[in-house]
Amino acid sequence: MTLLELAPPTRPMPEEHPSALLLPSLEPAAAEESLIYRDDDTDFRWVQIDSIADAEHLLRGRTPRNPWITIVRESNPNADTGSRRWGFECLGWDDRVVVNGDHHTDTVDWLWTSWPTTALTQPLIRTTVGPHWYRATVWTAQVVTITDAITQLAPALHAIPHIAEQAPGFTCRDRSHDASPNSHIRA
Repeated sequence: MTLLELAPPTRPMPEEHPSALLLPSLEPAAAEESLIYRDDDTDFRWVQIDSIADAEHLLRGRTPRNPWITIVRESNPNADTGSRRWGFECLGWDDRVVVNGDHHTDTVDWLWTSWPTTALTQPLIRTTVGPHWYRATVWTAQVVTITDAITQLAPALHAIPHIAEQAPGFTCRDRSHDASPNSHIRA
C-alpha cells in the first residue's frame, strides 16, 4: 500500500497509557514501520499515529457519526523481508461492533473476520452493524463490543497468516465465512 498523503492529526493524541508500556515490542520501529489510520474525521486521508495506545484511543472514539476506522501497521520494504502490511478495521460502537483484518506481503494476502470462540456454535442469523449510511451485513454471532475490538488490536497488527487463534477468546476466519465478505454498503 502506498500512502499518497499524510494529513496532520485532527485531534489531540492521548498521553501514553499503561497498556502501551506493557507491550513495548508492539510499537513501531521509527525508521522501519509506521502506524496509520483513516476514518470519517480524516476524510479518508491516512494519518500517522505514534503507538498502539493512540490506536486504542481512536477505537474508543467510534460513534454513530464516525462508526468505522481502519488502522494499518506497515513495514518498509527491504531486501530481507519485503513489504508487509497488517490491517485492522472496526465498524460500530459500544456493544455492537464487527472486526475485520488483513495481512499482506508480496506472497500472502489473508483477509479475515473476527469471531468470538463461543460464536462458532451459535446459529447463523443475519443482522447489520453500523448506521444506515455505512452498514455491513454480518452474522449476529460475529457482533462484539468495542472492548473486544481493543483486545484484538495489537494481535491483529502482528498477525501471522492463516493462524486462527491470534487473540485469546477470538478466532480469525477467512472472510468467505462472512455474511457479506468485506462488502460494506456505503450510501
